[in-house]
Amino acid sequence: MALTAPGKGGAMQKSMKRITMVCLMTLMMLAFALPAHAAKLNMTSVRIPVKLTSTLRVDGAAGTVKWSSSNNKIATVSRKGVVTGKKKGDTIVTARLANGKRFRCRVKVVSNRFEGDLDPKKIEGEDNGVSFYVKTVYYSGKQVKCRGYFFNESKRAVKRLSNYRITLYYNDRAVIADSIFTIKRSIKKNRYVDVTLTFPAKAVKSQKFDFTKMSTISTTYGGKVLYK
Repeated sequence: MALTAPGKGGAMQKSMKRITMVCLMTLMMLAFALPAHAAKLNMTSVRIPVKLTSTLRVDGAAGTVKWSSSNNKIATVSRKGVVTGKKKGDTIVTARLANGKRFRCRVKVVSNRFEGDLDPKKIEGEDNGVSFYVKTVYYSGKQVKCRGYFFNESKRAVKRLSNYRITLYYNDRAVIADSIFTIKRSIKKNRYVDVTLTFPAKAVKSQKFDFTKMSTISTTYGGKVLYK
């Protein structure tokens, strides 16, 4: 038969309770000692070109964040805070936290367009032939529109350009679009013509270029030149 000392079981229970209380108090003290990180929206204002996106987030938020746009015709926002520009204008995107607190971001949607300061009257030829210079680039649906100038530096007038391949580059690196054109316009010697080229959707490499951030746009060009 096993013998148990009187009151030993009760003493052990009291000891365990004391240890538990000490652990809980220690955890509470640590919790209060840790710095509280207030929720914060990563951006309070953002500028987005049409058709492009920008991602908002609430750092330090507990629970689910609900997003909404005051004008979905200007910009929409997904459940994950991805804002998509729809058309030019201004709207407010709101993030609502589980505790009811709200954060707002001013969204300005702008035209996704490269506008160079090229003056066609100051164009100087480079290769004693026909050169192409870019003035404006922008998306039109899934196509790319490019306004530019063909300059004829040769000693003869040009009747037309055929199988003329033009490639547009984003900041001298990535290809924006690449296509072949026939230009049925005459160009006098030492003169230029103003043209707007349409690169079809299949010739456009991406719909996500931000033309507003382009510092420069470069081209390669060449094809058959028919002289008068």
